[in-house]
Amino acid sequence: MAAILDVWIAKPGDPCYVDDHAWVVRVFDGDGLIYHWANNDYGQLPAPHAHWAGTIPPGCYVVRAEGKDAQGKAIQTDHAIVVVGCEGHVCVRLFVSTGRDKTPPPPKLDLLRFTITPREVRSGSSWKGTVLISGPAPAGGVDVNLSSSDPVVAGVPPSVHVPDGTTTASFTAPPTKNQTQQPIEVTITASLGATQKTAKVIVLPISH
Repeated sequence: MAAILDVWIAKPGDPCYVDDHAWVVRVFDGDGLIYHWANNDYGQLPAPHAHWAGTIPPGCYVVRAEGKDAQGKAIQTDHAIVVVGCEGHVCVRLFVSTGRDKTPPPPKLDLLRFTITPREVRSGSSWKGTVLISGPAPAGGVDVNLSSSDPVVAGVPPSVHVPDGTTTASFTAPPTKNQTQQPIEVTITASLGATQKTAKVIVLPISH
């Protein structure tokens, strides 16, 4: 005895309609292997207009289809588990996976504020910087990049790490160095993604 298995592939992005592109239907047995019956291989069933129909013995099968999107990129449908009865006619509609069950990406974080204290230090002294981001850092934390307009006078570490679940972090800069007789103003830049903030530190000479 044999039954009819009728497979239709829904249009990607519009599942109420049948797609009109070429697909390949694959039928697997209960062990996850390509099904074979009566010298027929059910692993490469052509579905030129997103439709394939053929005979198959009664049983339980896993059905899936593979094709290409409008840009030629390989795509595949979700699988369907099909139980075929004796002399039955089973229709199956396969849907292209949308990926909605995947974990959404973490929200984009911005740098809200960057401050320096004190803003005026004598040569040889250090200062402290603090960053504030727009939301809690994800697992593993996030690094805010740092740079100095004059790293010889007022250097900074490459970045400051905001621990996961927090929104702020601080760092201590290395000792400043001013060998002139005049105060030197240095711009410190903190950046995260497309956002950046600046703050200025004034380094006084030792003899000032």
